[in-house]
Amino acid sequence: MKAWFPQMLLGKGYFCYQALVPAVIQTLELVKYVYSFLAENHCSATFFAGSSARTIAIAASAVPQAVESRFHCAILLYTASTVMAEDDAQLRQALLLSSLSSDEFDEQLAQVQQVQSQPSTQDTIQSVVAPLLYQLESQNYEQFLRMVPQAVEILGNMRAGHPILSKILDEATNIYYNRYSQTGSLHDMDGFISVQQQIVDLVALDDTALSSVLNDLGVFLRFKFERTGNIEDIEKAISVLRRAIDLNAFDPAKNHGRLDNLAISLFRRFEATGDITDVNNAISFHRQAIELKPIPQYFGNLANSLHRRFERLNNIADINDAIVAHRQAIDPTPDSNPQKPHYLSNYGNSLCCHFEQVGDVEDLNDAIRSHSQAVELTPAGDNALANRLSNLGASLLRRFQRFGNPTDIDDAIYAHRRAVGITSDDHPAKADCLSNLGNALDSRFERFGRLRDCNDSVAAHRKAVELTPLRHADTALHLSNLGKSLDSRFGYTCQLTDIDDAILAHRKAVDATPDTHTERPKRLGNLGSSLSARFEAISDTRDINEVLVVYQRAFNLIPNGHPDRPLHLNNLANTFYRRFDHFGKLDDIDDAIATGNLAVDSAADDYASKPLYLSNLATALRCRFKCKSNDDDLKSAISMYRRAIELTGDDQVNKPMYLTNLGASLAELFRCSRSTTDIDEAITTHVKAIELTPEGHVGEPGHLINLGTSLAYRFDHAGDRSDADRALAAYESAAVGKSIARDAVRINAALRWARLCITTHSPDSTTLRAFATVFQHIPRLIWLGVGVQHRYEKLSVVGETVNEAVAFAIGAGEMDMAIQWLEEGRCVVWSQILQLRTPLDDLKKIDPELADELEAVSHLLDRAGSSGDQLLEKSRGTGSAMSLEEEGQKHRRLAERYEKLLEKAREIPELQHFLRPKLIADLRPAATAGPVVLVNVHETHCDALVLSDPRAPVQHVPLPKLTPSVAMDMRSHFLTSLQGRSDSDHDRYSVPVSLGVPSFNSIEGTLRSIWLQVVKPILDTLGYLTIDSSRESIDFPHITWCATGPLAFLPIHAAGIYSSSPSKGRECIFDYVVSSYTPTLTALLSPYQPSPSRPHYTGARLLAISQPNTPRQRPLPGTRAEVQVVKAYFVDKDFNAAFKWLDGKEATKASVLEEMKTHNWIHLACHGIQHKTHPMQSAFLLDESSLTLLDIMQSSDDSSTCAYDLAVLSACQTATGVNSLPEEAAHLAAGMITAGYRSVIATMWFVGDSDAPIVAREFYKALMESHGGDSRKSAYALHHAVKYLREEIGQENFVRWMPFIHMGV
Repeated sequence: MKAWFPQMLLGKGYFCYQALVPAVIQTLELVKYVYSFLAENHCSATFFAGSSARTIAIAASAVPQAVESRFHCAILLYTASTVMAEDDAQLRQALLLSSLSSDEFDEQLAQVQQVQSQPSTQDTIQSVVAPLLYQLESQNYEQFLRMVPQAVEILGNMRAGHPILSKILDEATNIYYNRYSQTGSLHDMDGFISVQQQIVDLVALDDTALSSVLNDLGVFLRFKFERTGNIEDIEKAISVLRRAIDLNAFDPAKNHGRLDNLAISLFRRFEATGDITDVNNAISFHRQAIELKPIPQYFGNLANSLHRRFERLNNIADINDAIVAHRQAIDPTPDSNPQKPHYLSNYGNSLCCHFEQVGDVEDLNDAIRSHSQAVELTPAGDNALANRLSNLGASLLRRFQRFGNPTDIDDAIYAHRRAVGITSDDHPAKADCLSNLGNALDSRFERFGRLRDCNDSVAAHRKAVELTPLRHADTALHLSNLGKSLDSRFGYTCQLTDIDDAILAHRKAVDATPDTHTERPKRLGNLGSSLSARFEAISDTRDINEVLVVYQRAFNLIPNGHPDRPLHLNNLANTFYRRFDHFGKLDDIDDAIATGNLAVDSAADDYASKPLYLSNLATALRCRFKCKSNDDDLKSAISMYRRAIELTGDDQVNKPMYLTNLGASLAELFRCSRSTTDIDEAITTHVKAIELTPEGHVGEPGHLINLGTSLAYRFDHAGDRSDADRALAAYESAAVGKSIARDAVRINAALRWARLCITTHSPDSTTLRAFATVFQHIPRLIWLGVGVQHRYEKLSVVGETVNEAVAFAIGAGEMDMAIQWLEEGRCVVWSQILQLRTPLDDLKKIDPELADELEAVSHLLDRAGSSGDQLLEKSRGTGSAMSLEEEGQKHRRLAERYEKLLEKAREIPELQHFLRPKLIADLRPAATAGPVVLVNVHETHCDALVLSDPRAPVQHVPLPKLTPSVAMDMRSHFLTSLQGRSDSDHDRYSVPVSLGVPSFNSIEGTLRSIWLQVVKPILDTLGYLTIDSSRESIDFPHITWCATGPLAFLPIHAAGIYSSSPSKGRECIFDYVVSSYTPTLTALLSPYQPSPSRPHYTGARLLAISQPNTPRQRPLPGTRAEVQVVKAYFVDKDFNAAFKWLDGKEATKASVLEEMKTHNWIHLACHGIQHKTHPMQSAFLLDESSLTLLDIMQSSDDSSTCAYDLAVLSACQTATGVNSLPEEAAHLAAGMITAGYRSVIATMWFVGDSDAPIVAREFYKALMESHGGDSRKSAYALHHAVKYLREEIGQENFVRWMPFIHMGV
């Protein structure tokens, strides 16, 4: 017998016993031999533990039943009973069996034999274990592991298999652990966890052994969470580790490792969920572990938890304690210890954090040294190398941001790229590595302007966000970083998608960051920066208002002495400046300067952003100089710009901006001093700014404009034509060059170009091209991607530009172009809405699929645009910032999609002019029903252009007596005479006003001026100043007026010379022509057509609304009488017309809108109100609500079942308009035309409750009886009705008969 055989049976070799027993173990001598071996080892309990004792039992089971010795039977009994009991105490019982009596022994032996008489169990065990042993001895570990699950399933259900099962699982655990330690494979980690869990579930262990197994299981569950981010893994790890600690309660001194492991797991869960209780408990358990065993590892772990709690609660004591704990981990640890780099890297992180709080530069330098040493001590291939490289890069980046040394940022990017390159996508640290790389690239882009850096930064941050689980604590960090890089790219490319995505990311980051988190001020600041950038692009006042709130919140969270305090002060100062620039409140510019001074004073000269803060403050001072003409402000601004330039290298991206700002300030100084030295330096400075600006940069057009302006100043001063030529070239390049630029900048450049062309007597063709450039950019400036109200606000940028361009075109003899420009630049918002509702028949014939998509997008965009006021109101109420943000972004994406679809349609050869501004040939048919007169008012000259025949050329009628100042005076006098006029308590007036004395002379004088300076020259040119006493008014010529500027608010239809003396006679417009108004020529061309599914009813279907007692308004008893009169012509007389009346409370908003769908005529007898600041909220006042223009616009879609035709607005202020928007016809009447009504009867101001029924009666009488219900003759019917009222009340009662006007066809 070989000497190794007993050892093989007792030790690892037990796996082969089933193969050997049948052939070898046949005699009692074998049992004796085994026993003698046991005796030599004194039969120790440890030696017999586990598989060794079980091996003896199974070996003895093969011995024949003829047993010679009770002692040997005792061995047999012991070994067999061990299989059943697995208890080493059986050894002592077995040794006593030799003293048993024969009967007693036989009884015990019978029990043993009963246990052994199960050949099927032995066969099963043999079949399972033998193949496993073979794979193990062959070192074929992968095959062994594949076989383990089946073995576990079989042996786990066999009581006799438990001892062998434990040994199998032990071997599997060792294999998985060794392989994971070498490769870090997630597969091996999962295998280890699975086997450990099976040991816990299937193997009977004492408390100490079970506690050890649970500790290992908990640690690996934490490892898995750190790899996958699955929250269930860390939850289970914490539960398992708590149980491990509880099981070891009898010996707590040995729990230090388990306590530390539990603390680490709680810390990891805190990082994932942000639950502050977890990090508090983690710190407590770390301290308990240190009390039991103060080793470096535990100090390092405590420091990490303290650091993160500081980031959350901002308690400076935590970061101070963390630094102390890091030193206690580092100092006793030699460089050869593999944990040393880990301690150094974490120490560096805490030092960086401490620097952020107190601003001690030595902290930052020490952090970089610590991180560098950590990287040096980390061997290649170590899983922690990527994290340590990333930490080094972050500290280098922070020092670059502080001091601006290019070497630091290059080294930072190199370190981050290495970290990213060695980290797999499935590793949880990959997201952090990518985010850190993105930050470094973004910082280098901001300093040096390399677009590739910015694009790479955005890509890195997007990938980081994608790899970060939604509930992870770093989600907010990665979102904030992504938003910042998108913000940077937007500043270069002006793509709204970037700034929208940036704001959305910042909002999510802020929402996910608690108020006490140290990063919250920075994330609020980032959100504010993005909102401010978008405000600069689209001027949405909601953005600038929110910016100030966000920046103030951020600033309030920053303690005195914080390194970022200058940054937040600068942000606040910029917001005050932008708000002043938009609203013009002097308090804001004063606040901007005061706050900017604080930002500059709190930033040391070596502060990297100091030049930017100086430049921003200088810009605010220059702005105040323009308002208050304080020379000290301008001189201070110039000094600060010079200082900013001194602190900035030529390779830094902001240098051109500082230079051009200095140049602009010097040009301003020249205008005061007339010193050629100032203007010469200004031009030289501008030239250098342009030289340093990368080609195509978004700032280049602005620099060119500033250069052109300075050159134009010098040309005006010295008369050198070369200066003028250079200025013209600069303006032209800024207006039409290839550089990216905002539309407002392009328009500014084109206007300067055109005006300088005029000054220098350049060819008309060049000047016309410059003005044409303005019109190319107006649609983008007044963009469909924002709400209607916001578009109205943007129109102020256009100002009188359209009138200026039209006046030049007229002077150049380009009448057709003048008409086209007037149409293109007038009523821009209404024209956009009409365009969205234009049938796409031509496109459908060629590309039905494209037409369907464009139609769908147009419909959604139409509703999104008209909902702008609703979003504005929601922003003042309970609407969340995120929901408003998402709505706004959805609107902008629709507009972008609409533009792309238009471009695609225009690529079709037959549709090159598809939905482009109309040419003169398209506009001529507007005069089919009679001449259309467009009046242009500009300081150079005032003119009328007449379209009188679709085939005739445009007639030009100079108006030499009319000037803008005269027109303004006429409007002012007229409106003053109407202010407070109310002839009865039953005027249809929306708000009570004080009563005043009518100014007859002012009204009469205004009407006389309109007649002499505007109307009479036009009628004379048309040959209409002939009165035929036999001619009826139905035979009068019909003129449609389209006035601009101040004339848009004046009653041209009532112009004339009135006299109180019959002998003097009168000369009035209504004695010669019938007048109508139109907001645009397009409104007269092709009224809104319904979809093919919408039936077109023949005959009138009238919906009448009366509101005699509107809550909170004056009673209007005449409205009911008025509708009774109307009813008489629709019900009592046979005119083949349908009639529906909603009176008082019956007329709710819902009921009116529903009935409008089936009625093509509507008569509204009620109060009306013109909303001056939000025109889309102008409304008809119903019983319990208001029917706004927005409601009507949104209802006029395909849900209507008939085409709108005639609207009679018998309410006040339905055609009043808004003084600040003279070219937009922003009133209810124009809105009804845009909604689809072809003809509208409206009022220019309040109307008397007793007068309206008279006008209504006579209007419908003439329309139905004289014109057969033809709405195209509604202007003639109104002419008759007003004439009747005028004769009834007297022509001197102007305010009673003048309000009624006709608009449309």
